Amino acid sequence: MEPKNPAKPKEIPFSWMLRSKFATKSTLDTLFRFFGAQKVLPELYYIRPLIMGSHFLDIREAFQTIHSWQDWIESWERVGEKRDAYGTVAFDEGRSVTAKESFLLASAAYQMAQLPLFDEIEQKRSTYRRAAKSYRRAFDLIEPVAESVKIAFGELDMPGYLRIPVSDGPSPVLILVPGADSCKEEMHFFAESLFRRGIGSLAYDGPGIGESWETHPMILDYERVAAPLFDFLERDERVDAKRIGVVGFSYGGNLAIRMAAHEPRFAATISVSGPYDPAGYAEFVLPVLHDQVKLLFHDKTDAAFARWSREFSIRGIVKQVRSPLLVMGGGEDEIIPGDETKQIFEEADCEKRLVFFAEGNHLCAEYVYDLVPRMEEWMYEVGFLRV
Repeated sequence: MEPKNPAKPKEIPFSWMLRSKFATKSTLDTLFRFFGAQKVLPELYYIRPLIMGSHFLDIREAFQTIHSWQDWIESWERVGEKRDAYGTVAFDEGRSVTAKESFLLASAAYQMAQLPLFDEIEQKRSTYRRAAKSYRRAFDLIEPVAESVKIAFGELDMPGYLRIPVSDGPSPVLILVPGADSCKEEMHFFAESLFRRGIGSLAYDGPGIGESWETHPMILDYERVAAPLFDFLERDERVDAKRIGVVGFSYGGNLAIRMAAHEPRFAATISVSGPYDPAGYAEFVLPVLHDQVKLLFHDKTDAAFARWSREFSIRGIVKQVRSPLLVMGGGEDEIIPGDETKQIFEEADCEKRLVFFAEGNHLCAEYVYDLVPRMEEWMYEVGFLRV
């Protein structure tokens, strides 16, 4: 029997078919050795550390010495250690601005270092902890004062960072949902950009993400985290409970839509490069993404990836979103096919807008400095922000 709403066949680029077979760690190691990481990896790998807050000079320094995946880890760790050491000196001398900037650079470098660690779990944990520690040192120096918070979700206290602008009345706040290999610390760029525009933010690590990943794997019914997060913000007198929204990046874009579909109190929903129906292209994604998904679920079997690609479709869920919806994506996305962004937009049955960069990569990385201004413009249009 044919399904009532069969999935539209996806056109898989030939390059995706090739890389799904040959872009293994061992193959990339060989290419790194002969050509260097700078010439082998796509542009996205240089832009991502910029989004994290890395300095161009740090990126260049790291990539110049990468000739294997092990070099990747060690090169980025060296950059992190150098920035950490300088931040400590600056802090001891009372130069708080320089210390904060150095600790942020160190955190970004450590976060980059741990990305390819899938089998070396203890090393991944320790490297991420260094990223989190450096970020906390920077966070304590942020002015106006930002807050480290915990949001109860069953047995898990989800760690988060809350920033609320100082204003004459309650402020709008966006919940920031990281992607599969991301974390709350990586949301700093967006939190800062929103803060400068009078928008508060709550960046957090839910099940399977960042600090929470160590003890709590990803859950299939992730939408359950929406109500505790909303309730937490609603209790804060500085927050306008009628202007709480959610924005997700990459895999977080999928999760944000799930959350909004099951939590009608959200006043705005934004999905950036979120997957719509992974089953149609899952076998052709980069092999390292298979490893990443298995890591999310604390399950190294192939069944974990198959379950994710099957269960995390938001087909039929998007149309349940009632808040205004902004969908953003890129036509040259090397992680999630750009067509996924358009399918989310097409299914949505609410006030909606599509921002699509035809030449944009994953997370519209080349246009990252245009993302928040576009979000801001849209939030004024739908009444989430007020003049």
